[in-house]
Amino acid sequence: MCAVVAVALAGCGGGGKKAGPDGQQDQSLKGAAASLHLPTDCATVVGGADPQVVTAGLSSQLFDTAPVVVLAAAADGVGLRIAAEKARTIGAPMLLDTNAVPVGQTASPSASPTSGSSRTASPTPTASPVSTANSTAPCVAATPQPSGDESAEPSDTPSPGASAPADTNLTSGLPLTTPDTRAPSDSPSPQDTPEATDSPEPTETSTPATVTAQSYGSTEACQPTSIPLTAPEPTASPTPSASASESPSPSATPSEDASATPSDTASPSESPTATPSDTPSAAALTDTAWAQEIRRLHPQVVLATDPAVAADLASAVPGVRVVDSVDALPQAKPGKALSELTVFVQHAADDAPSVERAVEIASTATALAAGARVITLPVADPRAGFCAVQTLSAKPPTQILGVGGAFGSASVMATRLATAESGLQIPGGGALFFPGRRLVALYGYPGTPELGALGQQPLQAAISRAKRVADQYTSLSNVPVVPTFEIIATTAQGVPGGDGNYSGESTVEQLRPWVEEAGAAGMYVVLDLQPGRANALSQAKIYEPLLKLPWVGLAVDPEWKLQPGQHPLGQIGSIYSSELNSVSSWLSDLTARYALPQKLFVVHQFRKSMILDESDLSTSHDNLAVLIHMDGQGFPYDKDATWAVVKSVLPRGVKWLGWKDFYTKDHPMISPEATMSKKPTPVMISYQ
Repeated sequence: MCAVVAVALAGCGGGGKKAGPDGQQDQSLKGAAASLHLPTDCATVVGGADPQVVTAGLSSQLFDTAPVVVLAAAADGVGLRIAAEKARTIGAPMLLDTNAVPVGQTASPSASPTSGSSRTASPTPTASPVSTANSTAPCVAATPQPSGDESAEPSDTPSPGASAPADTNLTSGLPLTTPDTRAPSDSPSPQDTPEATDSPEPTETSTPATVTAQSYGSTEACQPTSIPLTAPEPTASPTPSASASESPSPSATPSEDASATPSDTASPSESPTATPSDTPSAAALTDTAWAQEIRRLHPQVVLATDPAVAADLASAVPGVRVVDSVDALPQAKPGKALSELTVFVQHAADDAPSVERAVEIASTATALAAGARVITLPVADPRAGFCAVQTLSAKPPTQILGVGGAFGSASVMATRLATAESGLQIPGGGALFFPGRRLVALYGYPGTPELGALGQQPLQAAISRAKRVADQYTSLSNVPVVPTFEIIATTAQGVPGGDGNYSGESTVEQLRPWVEEAGAAGMYVVLDLQPGRANALSQAKIYEPLLKLPWVGLAVDPEWKLQPGQHPLGQIGSIYSSELNSVSSWLSDLTARYALPQKLFVVHQFRKSMILDESDLSTSHDNLAVLIHMDGQGFPYDKDATWAVVKSVLPRGVKWLGWKDFYTKDHPMISPEATMSKKPTPVMISYQ
């Protein structure tokens, strides 16, 4: 199957000449080049979800005219990829037709209109798909701003426990394998956790023309490559611990539906006399985004290798002439390269619907055809992934453009870019916390064994133990596992103390060796507050010097928060959302002020009553990843019941959940496999 059309309009563009016979190269356009322009503003987002609108919108942002335009059916296949590479080579924009069903395929009866996989899809709206920022200041001047009560759209990230695709290269969105970059650790000691039986981690299928670049924390250079010429092989279903297919709702069951890769059974030689389906009508096809964009571009040459696309084209743009071979394209050349522009394209996973991969391929081809630098991202956020941050910090862009509405507003994208340009990364890679890593932590206080596993050995031994515990999850996780310390910074006390707040505050200098040595070892650190009668924000501010470090986050434990008249151990503590919101707002502002990577903000919980007015908890800070950590203990069925309670009251916007295993208070402590079987899969797992 070659579901591709490069189009030309007879009589358009000042009476352009007709194409030559099928299979013969048209010499009339030899040396012709497209006319290009940069987007008007510093930051631009081509919005929308419809593939036709997105690809046409991208073309309109970069091309004034084009002697050749490539039009393809929105189905991933060899023909699509070959045409994309040809479009890139000759500098032609590439558009998608979601109405055409390539020869040899059938439309999915369950496809939604916006997916572009059904011929019965409603016509594409004609409204402009482009949303731009008001500012025309250079993107390199963008500075992260304190958030306060942010109204910024959250990044397009999966639900709790969902896993990121492998980090991707810089031009084609090819999945890269994620090798284990950590040194082998010692065998787990008996005290750490019951021995885990490793299960094979799902691996990405390699594709031709890709580079061998490491992802998520690699020290190797991320290099660009060409558009892949073969579609990915179907992948086996992931193990229960690999949560890539989990549903958006924490309480919902994971979806097991996956779109199969279309079969490339049609050939260019199949009948060119196919006709468009009865729906949509010719009038509707005329109004599609691709038809409007073709008329605007005034192309002169036609190439149609798939009859269904050719038939749609003939209905939408009467008078079109057709050749049926990529080799028959004229020897056009690219226009003047838009080298000042960086284009962000979201990577479609191998198991994503074919149409999503088609959007990635077509958008990449169009941007490369215009001479722009293209960076593919695992999610629609320039902070995502090691390669993106490394590339953007090494060579900050002058102008940026995001392909697809998932990137949010142009101003939010520009602010996120400024964070990426700092070059600071979270252990595991990138400046966006989730998806992309899973934390496995030792919890406790240095030198105090009774408060948890962290304090049961000296610093260097604790680092080694944390790595051993984390290693047990490596084969169970399809994202990198980051060993972590959760250090109790302020400790609940049974006596009021000199300040009367029933909480002992460690000094920064007491904690600094543990924080800095952990960071040097590639670990993440969470500072935990047990505030007693103290104000949680006042305690958080004590540790600002440590929270300025990119590998340090913050947690609040409401169990040890005392309301007026309460005393330690007399009740399970509780905290008002307003107090938590003051902490998160301050932490978000601190993160923005120093252009730090996104920080983790953890709230511990095992009863509904621990977070008062929980629905009012602020989760909109774009600089923070907010996580609710389930701390229940006891028998497995008790912990499962607590897990269900915590999920049932999750505030709107909380996407990430954590789980705690107790060495002595669980009966018995469950295995890593059992922990990873929880739904949604925890993205932070602590051991106490």
